[in-house]
Amino acid sequence: MIKKVVCGMALLSGLLWGGPSAMADGRVLIMVPQDEELVKVGLDLAVRHPSLLVSYRLGAQQTASLKGWTGTEWVYVSVANFLAGDFFREGPDEAIIVESNLPFPEALIPDASWCERVAKITTDDVRSVVHLAGRALHFEYRDWKWFSERYRLPMAKLNPSQSGIRWYNRRLGDVIGSQMSRNYEDDENWVVLRAAEPAVALEEEVVEPVVVEDEAVEMIDTNVIDVTDVLVEQPINPLEEEPPSAQIVEPAGELPAL
Repeated sequence: MIKKVVCGMALLSGLLWGGPSAMADGRVLIMVPQDEELVKVGLDLAVRHPSLLVSYRLGAQQTASLKGWTGTEWVYVSVANFLAGDFFREGPDEAIIVESNLPFPEALIPDASWCERVAKITTDDVRSVVHLAGRALHFEYRDWKWFSERYRLPMAKLNPSQSGIRWYNRRLGDVIGSQMSRNYEDDENWVVLRAAEPAVALEEEVVEPVVVEDEAVEMIDTNVIDVTDVLVEQPINPLEEEPPSAQIVEPAGELPAL
């Protein structure tokens, strides 16, 4: 029996390369401060890409209050339930945290047990947030155009990197404008907090054919699974139908209605 060492290839679809364009198209948790403009951005991002949306407000002495968006309303989420990932029906593959004017507490970063990759946007500038999040969510031309019209920002300013835009969608003015206005400040505001773990080397056994009565009979793997009858699970609301009872940290005052 011959053993051959086969190096397992890592599916580097997350944050391993560092830039926002390396993010995957899987389930994404978006966390935004309880600020009117940034909550609007979060809701709009969730419209263009299926996302789990949580807004947060930081208080004194390392306290926080959280709200989750069910698709129709905001519900309170306790910090304990959030940290355990209990309020998700199906956890996210990665998280994008938009930082407020206060540093985002390390204790509130999604746990690795239910969210493998985490990145942070360290600015609350709406244009920069849309640009970085759009690149991470692999926005296409129609997405950029939608945000450009909604936020009344020229395409070249909103998406100076021209990410996700095909050559036939580009106008000469946009190309020239993007080259003139492009700077790398946005990239500096993208911080990887946790990247995907690289794959380890795996051992795979290669079995030689077995000779029986001088006739070579190749061993056949009989572990064949018929997947034709496997049903595809229908997407469901990622939040619990019953909202969490209350947040464990009482806010200093009444939370604004979002």
